[in-house]
Amino acid sequence: WSSAALVWNFFSYWRERDSAPLAAALGVSDGRAELRFEEPLPTGLEGDPPTTDVALLWPTGRIAAVESKFGEWLVRRPRNKVVLKDKYFPQGRRVWEEAGLVRCEAFARELQSGRERFKHFHAAQLLKHALGLARGGWRSPVLFYLYYDWPGRESLVHRAEVERFVASIGPEVD
Repeated sequence: WSSAALVWNFFSYWRERDSAPLAAALGVSDGRAELRFEEPLPTGLEGDPPTTDVALLWPTGRIAAVESKFGEWLVRRPRNKVVLKDKYFPQGRRVWEEAGLVRCEAFARELQSGRERFKHFHAAQLLKHALGLARGGWRSPVLFYLYYDWPGRESLVHRAEVERFVASIGPEVD
C-alpha cells in the first residue's frame, strides 16, 4: 500500500551504482548524483520540514526531489480538514512569495480557503516540497511526482488534478 516500498524497491538499486543513467532517464543529466531517502527540505519555518521520498544530489549544487505515491492516492482526500498548518501563513508574511513562488503562494491560499479542492492529489504536500526546494539554495531544482497508476475513474480524476496543479503553478516549479 505504501509508497515507501515502491521507492525503496526501485531507487535502492542505484545507491551502489552509477546514478548517471537514472538521472538521464529523469531528464536531469548532470553526472553522478548521491541518492538519499527521506531527505528533509527545510522551509525556514518552525517545526519539522517536509521530506522528499528520494533526492538526487549533485556536487554542482543541483537537486532532483521525488515524491511518490503507490496506493495512497486512491484514497479520497478528507473534506473539512485544514490543508496546510498555520505556520505556512504567518501574520504579515507570504512564505512562498518570499521564496520567489508567487503562483504557488496564490495556489496555497486558494487551497487553504477551500476555493481549490482535490479528491485524490495531495497538492499541499507538493507545495511544501516546492517551498523547501526554493528556500534550499539549490541550483535548478527539479520536483518529480511519481505514482503507480491504476485504471479506473479515480485514475482519471487524479490525472486531471495533477494537470490542474501543474497548470496553476506554471513555470515556477520544474
